[in-house]
This record gives sequence, structure tokens and C-alpha cells, in this order.
Amino acid sequence: MNDYMKALHRRFFREPDFREMEEDIENTRQKGGTAWTGNSGGP
Repeated sequence: MNDYMKALHRRFFREPDFREMEEDIENTRQKGGTAWTGNSGGP
């Protein structure tokens, strides 16, 4: 069963393409947009 799953993974798995999202992030950063910093200002 393990060999079967490995074969399926090799056949069908593709790395996700994050180029478009990375470009959007970079454009937002360059525009000086405020990014979420994780600091909610709470206690």
C-alpha cells in the first residue's frame, strides 16, 4: 500500500505556484500598506 501511495504522489503531486500571491504581497509592501503584525494591542 505504501508503494501505491508513493506512486500516486509522484504521478499527481505538483508544487503550488505562489508567484502571483508573492507579487501581490511585494506590491503591497512597496506601496507602504499597513500589514497585519499580529499585535492586537490587548493584554
